[in-house]
Amino acid sequence: MVRANRLIINVLTDYSARAVVVVLGIFSAPFIVHRIGLEGYGLFTLVGSVFAFALLIQGGTGPAMIRYVTMTYTQQDYDGMNRYYGAGQLMLVIASVVCLVLSFSVAWQFPHIFDVTESLRPQSRWVALLGGMTAAFSIALWSPNVGFYAAQRYDISSLIGNGTEVFRMMLIVILFILITPSVVLLAIIGLSCVLIRALLQYVTLRSMLPELRLLHVDKSREAIRDTWVFSTFTFLSAISYVIHTSMDSILINKLISLAAVAPYALARLWSWQLRNLTLTIVQVTTPAVTALAASGEHWKIEEVLVRGTKYSLMISLPLAVLLSIFAEPIVRLWLGPGYEIVATLMPLLLIPEVFFLWQGQSNAVLTGLGYVKFLGILSLSGAIISVAVGIVLVVVFNMGLIGIALGTATSFILRNIFIMPVYTCRKVKISLYKYLFRSTLHVVGATVPCAILSLLIMQYTPPQTFGKLILAVAGSYLLYIITAYFLCIDAYEKAKVRDIKNEAGHIIDRMRQRGNDSIWK
Repeated sequence: MVRANRLIINVLTDYSARAVVVVLGIFSAPFIVHRIGLEGYGLFTLVGSVFAFALLIQGGTGPAMIRYVTMTYTQQDYDGMNRYYGAGQLMLVIASVVCLVLSFSVAWQFPHIFDVTESLRPQSRWVALLGGMTAAFSIALWSPNVGFYAAQRYDISSLIGNGTEVFRMMLIVILFILITPSVVLLAIIGLSCVLIRALLQYVTLRSMLPELRLLHVDKSREAIRDTWVFSTFTFLSAISYVIHTSMDSILINKLISLAAVAPYALARLWSWQLRNLTLTIVQVTTPAVTALAASGEHWKIEEVLVRGTKYSLMISLPLAVLLSIFAEPIVRLWLGPGYEIVATLMPLLLIPEVFFLWQGQSNAVLTGLGYVKFLGILSLSGAIISVAVGIVLVVVFNMGLIGIALGTATSFILRNIFIMPVYTCRKVKISLYKYLFRSTLHVVGATVPCAILSLLIMQYTPPQTFGKLILAVAGSYLLYIITAYFLCIDAYEKAKVRDIKNEAGHIIDRMRQRGNDSIWK
């Protein structure tokens, strides 16, 4: 049975860890760019985008493993759990070997395939090789995540992942100070942290879930067939996700220049960090919905959809609005002069991201229920549209980076306004009006005063220093919090907040009492 408290713990733990990663990621970006240059940063981003497509070799094996391992674990069918886990792991190992072989050939030809500056060509081969190895090991060592999902302990998995990310950023700062900074060193650090994270996950999961055999593979035809069939359509969603997140860098390199990749990546960094914060709520949903369906608790799925959508929007919408309105002073104080294009791109990438995150919960619920065929076809169609529109706007209308950003925006808006809400409400059996009223309208209303205050500040007293910028953003966000508390939080949620507060007080009291007892002894 899925407990609400477990979902809340998963979300709060992951959200806290991700908040630290987001802050460090934003502040480490200028440190890296100013040391390896725009073209070096563009090369690193381009390699990451290219080998994101290599991750597609695994197909949709990951989501398929999550579904079947979670289902069998919930039903306490541990033999079945290990069959599906082993079958999926076999498929991941094969995909990893294929990815590793391809990475060698792509790395050798990388400077000839892509537009790489002459001075960076020798480095580009090494960076591409390390990027391919990182992708291959990420595929082979991904399977422990399934165990954390199945046991509803995503909080532990996220703490390990986010902790490793914090370590990676600290390592970059330390080594860039002690050693000559280079894009190759950046790639080495990335590969090392993938291996460290996998080791921590294996050690933790071995003690937490002893029923799961972590290092075995299984050739069960039934398990391989079920995993393959389910993964076929989730593979389409995986393709579309990689196209949305990685194709823009490749298009910019081919249609504009390598140096243009960097400012676009810096602007996109903010939308990615917004996604990181919001997907905390979404990523715990798929295994939870699978477990609810397996245990027959279908009536709870409607609440998971409505509340999850509302919480995702409560996080993403005000932050996107504030970052968009204050984009100019943020970029000026963050990167310095000469990056005005980054401030122009930020709203074009942030606002469409809100539409994606708004329906992220719908995507997770439908995946948990097994409606992956529809999601795969819809997602791939949207990805193709975004690429086509981007190319037309750049080549025909000469809109440059703005055209690439508008291509992505078109797909997100069309898909998540006109199709996803209607289809999801039909499958979960909830009226569209009830869904929008409970999950969306109150959040939009709570954001309006915050947006008006931010616009007034930018109109009459635009912040010129970090201190004034922080005060402006904090003041606007505080107004949103107050408004959201009265408009968006219902009685059930306020009771949950009181329960968490009381439980935290009891824990503190017990810790204080133990301390007093130790001192007395």
